[in-house]
Amino acid sequence: MMFKVLLLGLGNIGMAYDYEKDFDTVVLTHARAFHEHPKFDLAGAVDIDVCKRRQFSTRYASPSFVDTDSAIASLHPDIVVVATPTENHRADVEAVLCRHSPKAILCEKPLAYAVSDAESIVASCAARNCSLYVNYMRNSEPGALEVKQRLLDGRIQSPVKGLVWYSKGVFNNGSHFLNLMQNWLGDVLCVRSYSDGRCWNGMDPEPDFKATFRKGEILFLAAREENFSHYTAELLAVNGRLRYDQAGAAIVWQKATSDALFADYMILDEPGVIIKTDYHRSLWHVVDQLASSLEGKHAEICSGTDALLTIRALEEITVTP
Repeated sequence: MMFKVLLLGLGNIGMAYDYEKDFDTVVLTHARAFHEHPKFDLAGAVDIDVCKRRQFSTRYASPSFVDTDSAIASLHPDIVVVATPTENHRADVEAVLCRHSPKAILCEKPLAYAVSDAESIVASCAARNCSLYVNYMRNSEPGALEVKQRLLDGRIQSPVKGLVWYSKGVFNNGSHFLNLMQNWLGDVLCVRSYSDGRCWNGMDPEPDFKATFRKGEILFLAAREENFSHYTAELLAVNGRLRYDQAGAAIVWQKATSDALFADYMILDEPGVIIKTDYHRSLWHVVDQLASSLEGKHAEICSGTDALLTIRALEEITVTP
């Protein structure tokens, strides 16, 4: 069975990031991922920008629309992807659900800026029996899944203590890593803000904070995006160190081993074990996991409920003095 998909929003994550990239090696947008996956039919898209609509129809040979109403009336999609600005997510989800009952909605991250909006989205989807997923893409990427499995089976032993660098706002990018640590280390038990920091573009806070999870604690520090993008994590486990670099494109595990030179000392093995990733095709893996979930199979994809927990933790960080 193929699922018919309607895409709302043709910005960077909707279509632009990989528009000029090689199809075989890079899948970084919803448009390309759903177009490439055999379980889905990219039936159409919505955007207010006529140039983007023209680009979409030219590349993907599917119709584009200026508004959601006309797109739904024409296409009756099974899946709706909400890739519009975060401040519009609640209104856009409600606009879909008041006119149609899709099987699922895949919403861009973060689910919302406010807990009340995120809760409303989750409740509205539940009331219409519409499955809700959120594009925290690292949850579905093979390298991150391998780390999760190693934490589950004890090859990486907890508790862990770690450091995450993020930039470009705690909602926009920091939430990626908070959600990933939830996925790896379990529920957030508490958060503590050390510095309010500044606001990226006057909107998105950049606090320094510590989050305690069931399997360890992580310090999150804000870098300056205008200098360079910096998304990396270092996790010190009982039995070694995990380096999660280049936003997740490079992952290395170094096991603790006896020091051949100094007795009674433990050191990290060099150069360690490279954990294979497929980061440059991250969106394809999200869509593949979505297909599995829709078919009733086990799927590694962020649910609306899990994304709501991330928003609740973020609000605690940004509100608590």
